[in-house]
Amino acid sequence: MESNQSLRDRLTQINAQIALLEGEQKIIQKKLRSIIYPVLGLPFEVTSKIFVHCLPGDLEGSEPILNFPRGKPPTPLLLSQICRAWRYVALQTPKIWAMFNISLDHWSQNSAPLASARLEYWMDRAGSSLVSLMLHNVNNSATPTSSATLLPLFRYSRQWQNLGLRLHYRDLATEQFQSALHRELPALETLQIKSDDSGTTIIHAFKQAPKLRAVVLEHLPPTLLLLPWSQLTHFRGEWCTGMDCYHVLRSAVSLVECKFTWVDQEMEETALLPRHLALKALHLTGEYVCIHILSILTLPSLVELDFRDGDGYPYHEEFVSFLSRSHPSLLRLSLHGGAYSRIIYGFPFLLDLTTLKISEMSVVGILDFSHNLRVRDPAAFLPNLKSFACSVREPARNHLIKKIPVIQYGDVADALEFRSGYRLKSFELKLNRQSMRDQLDAYDGDYANNLRDLLAPPPNFRLNFRDSRL
Repeated sequence: MESNQSLRDRLTQINAQIALLEGEQKIIQKKLRSIIYPVLGLPFEVTSKIFVHCLPGDLEGSEPILNFPRGKPPTPLLLSQICRAWRYVALQTPKIWAMFNISLDHWSQNSAPLASARLEYWMDRAGSSLVSLMLHNVNNSATPTSSATLLPLFRYSRQWQNLGLRLHYRDLATEQFQSALHRELPALETLQIKSDDSGTTIIHAFKQAPKLRAVVLEHLPPTLLLLPWSQLTHFRGEWCTGMDCYHVLRSAVSLVECKFTWVDQEMEETALLPRHLALKALHLTGEYVCIHILSILTLPSLVELDFRDGDGYPYHEEFVSFLSRSHPSLLRLSLHGGAYSRIIYGFPFLLDLTTLKISEMSVVGILDFSHNLRVRDPAAFLPNLKSFACSVREPARNHLIKKIPVIQYGDVADALEFRSGYRLKSFELKLNRQSMRDQLDAYDGDYANNLRDLLAPPPNFRLNFRDSRL
């Protein structure tokens, strides 16, 4: 058993060690305080701009503020948790709090007070900044969303600049929804709506939006919306009918860019529409009705066309008539679905073309185009072409091998290298390998091997060309 004296001596030693450690601690703290982290030396304005660039690029990537995963808070919260200096910058940068999404599925009656408090906190941080909001609801309930859920959101509608709605049509068509937003959207510039159903009630909530310029509609007929069509400059419609496209092109006379995808069903109108003087980019892809839509358009300012009207539609007159009627200075042309035969007759109208992309070309088409590049006068045949990309479609199973032409890659190389002296800069040939592999697996071995030999370039094939990809 230790004596009292030995215990006192031990305590004295411990106190001395504590004093030494405390002294060392002060030295280390002083050194740490003297270290200046470069990032903390940035001016407030620079750090604030960096924070803004940390946000998602568009509404589709906006972050939830109600149901975010544990350990992955929204960007503004994350930035405010790094250090005291960054928290100050985050709280003084309203713009980073002005883009978010809200799921109505997580705004139930039980959590409504918490959700309202979170929204109010977020909007307090956003201040007077214009807001980009994505609002979605995947609940399959047959009843519309309650007013207790929507009204707290609509209080801030005058700050909405970019609005995305993933809502059921029954929510959009309620009188409560429409009356709450009518004349309450003075700052709205872009609108995206995706709805998985429709009805007969006309939605007029967005009719009075003086700054609205861009609209995206998915699965929602444009005929069901009253919009300020004449002021729109950008429109995109997905899963449209021919008459939907006609309605937009007739009503939106100031369009600069228009995109329709997955277009089907017939269009009854045949009379030419008035000329679209501002339309520069048109994407029109779907079934055969697309060529009928093109046949009623006159687009003298068009510089970009992406077109598909279904496989196997053999006629070219409407396409050539459109080019002849519009005389556009077309720079970029993309054709899909074996449509090479369309432009054989349209080449005289494509003197300004710089970029040409053709998908699902036949072997015959590849050979014909290569021949044209080689033998026709570069001053008259696509004189400004700088980039050509194409993909080769595999022949149908019922084609006889002996009837399938062989791709003469040597002739292709000669044509491209000849044309490269006339400013052609890039070339890409894609064999749709995955699609081809899937189909070849279903064929017998001899057919598959012969088809590969016919379409694939030899192992030692190279192009003496600045930018080529095979």
